[in-house]
Amino acid sequence: MAKVGNAVQRFAAGLAALLAMAGFVVALAGPAQAAVPDHWGFAYVDKPSVPGIPDPTHQAGSWPAPFKVHVTPGAVGQVFVRFPQIASKGGVVHVTAVIATAVWCQAQKWGPSGTDETAAVRCFKPGGAPVFVPFVIMFTTSTKGPFPAGRAYGYVHFEPASGIVTQFNSVGAVNTVTAGPVGVWTVTMPGLGTPGQEGNVQVTAVNPTVAAKCEVNAWASSAARQVFQVRCFNSGSTPLKTGWNLTYQRRRAVMGNQPKLFAYTFDNKPLLAGPYAPAPPPVNFNSVGGVNTIQTAGAGLRLVNFPGVGVLPNTVLVYVRDHIEAWTVEPHEHDPARCRITLRFLVPSLPETDKSKDYWERNWNTVVGAVHDEDWEMARRIQSGLDPHSRRLMTLGRNELALHHFHRHLAGMTQEG
Repeated sequence: MAKVGNAVQRFAAGLAALLAMAGFVVALAGPAQAAVPDHWGFAYVDKPSVPGIPDPTHQAGSWPAPFKVHVTPGAVGQVFVRFPQIASKGGVVHVTAVIATAVWCQAQKWGPSGTDETAAVRCFKPGGAPVFVPFVIMFTTSTKGPFPAGRAYGYVHFEPASGIVTQFNSVGAVNTVTAGPVGVWTVTMPGLGTPGQEGNVQVTAVNPTVAAKCEVNAWASSAARQVFQVRCFNSGSTPLKTGWNLTYQRRRAVMGNQPKLFAYTFDNKPLLAGPYAPAPPPVNFNSVGGVNTIQTAGAGLRLVNFPGVGVLPNTVLVYVRDHIEAWTVEPHEHDPARCRITLRFLVPSLPETDKSKDYWERNWNTVVGAVHDEDWEMARRIQSGLDPHSRRLMTLGRNELALHHFHRHLAGMTQEG
């Protein structure tokens, strides 16, 4: 699938000028410049036994468009996840099963495969029987670079035979791991300290051969450092000497980046029916200022609500005879009267011949003429005559069925209670 790049650039220049007058702003994608993380990606693998591309609306990463995550099932319960164009040395993987039964997933291994980064995941039932279940997975790798004040990030990949395999600390300090009894380790991240608990921590077992699961057994914060105790077990409750990944984040996403919408919390009162807001507040972060809450949802189940960080459906697909127009509308981060609009052409294959390039160029120019020069100009004039402060009710014509459906659906998704 592809879009016609040279036409996109010319179209975007004119589009930006028009939308600026109409109260819109255009965001054009460019190469990422952030130093933390260097590369990252995540995906929700909803059909682990089916090869192909997992849900495109639940994956993202630092790879260029139009690349997508691909998955390939292996042995029972095993899935190879390929993150495109972000092959790296080091980094960490975290994986979590998404199912309402007692199942866990672990990382087996990960590493470069050509220009891609491939991670092997396997999931198990209690007792060690492998099973295919949906899961979420993320990969990230970072090197030292600019980091905003008040935020912190660090990770460790540890293997019993070799010690720390890879690590990162956002202040440039060296993380350490001290072994205790079988299956117990103490992780120290100097320079990332806080007077009390702040941020969040994740741990994932790493084992290519046997079932293993790990947990954070203890967390101590001081002004100088963060200290965590990791405990790992086999498929039952026997302590196990195994590899693991641990990541600490404070006011950053678990991948080290800082997206516009993200949240994390710490259920430190798991027996409380709730809903309750975990305390102290710094362990209960929400990027838009909402208060996350947790409550019981049945035996062994917890319902977590992250207000304000969800995104309503915002993409319209227009099916044409031999391609698809994908229109995405996103709110401006500061001005509620403005938005960003991105148009993509999804075509069967990359245009390689002059004839095919000319064909798609003419298709793109048709959109420019019909939408850019006519429809949006008319909409701009109509919008300029509407006063949103005095007109709170608008009656839609009975033949505008799509608009009726949209507003009914929107009201159903946003109504309280």
